[in-house]
Amino acid sequence: EQLTDGGPSDQAVETKKGSGWIAYHKPKPNASTRLFCFHPWGSSASMYQQWSDALPPEIEVLPIQLPGRQRRLQEKPFTDFANLIEVLADFLSPYLDKPFAFFGHSMGGVIAFELAYFLGEKYNLKPIQLFLSGLVPPSDNTLLEKIASLSEAERLNYLLEISEIPESISQDPSLFNELMNIFKADFQLLQSYRHVEKKPLDFPISSFSGVDDYTVSDRQLSDWSKYTTSNLKIDRIPGKHMFMFLKDSQKLLLELISQELLPQLITQ
Repeated sequence: EQLTDGGPSDQAVETKKGSGWIAYHKPKPNASTRLFCFHPWGSSASMYQQWSDALPPEIEVLPIQLPGRQRRLQEKPFTDFANLIEVLADFLSPYLDKPFAFFGHSMGGVIAFELAYFLGEKYNLKPIQLFLSGLVPPSDNTLLEKIASLSEAERLNYLLEISEIPESISQDPSLFNELMNIFKADFQLLQSYRHVEKKPLDFPISSFSGVDDYTVSDRQLSDWSKYTTSNLKIDRIPGKHMFMFLKDSQKLLLELISQELLPQLITQ
């Protein structure tokens, strides 16, 4: 794993070296936009480590690593969602000196969505595009309510099922125990989340989901239109909830992201 906080050469950014928030970063000094990627529950920034090479040189990928996993394993996980958003906004603000976009999958999508609102309110900054994947709108609490109604054992089994954990982890007691602790902390973080209805965002939203992802319906994807006055684009990609782990599906996803971002960069 490679951790870096290099990215921009801005002095304010340099003072944040060693924080660990950005992982698997491959700098693209001549890129015209930055794509910040937020991982889902029970996962880590490593899921985005191949994206930089697969995306065009105009797009610099900055995967965000939450505490409590991988090289941040010894750090205390966040359990207060509002606090996480404030800390992330403060950390990321110096990186937003050029056009930027957010991608978030599942829990990472919730973070990307609320962070976009917070940055607009506190810093008057907004992404040129919000990419949300495997995520229902915040007004729909059915999935979280279902998970909360389960016993702890049932809850962890359900999260394991939809997260498609590889056997190399599920059959390794040490790795599996580490994963369970991450799931517990991430679920506690999500339980603290409260969405406050505000005026819609004024930039495009792209909503992705796996064709066979039973956690997100077509209607729920369409409901994202209520959260933007700009365009909503919906794409179903082959696979289940973690469809981007399929090679062809990840390729298609990155092609769709490029198709959305590159034309906007010309007009910036």
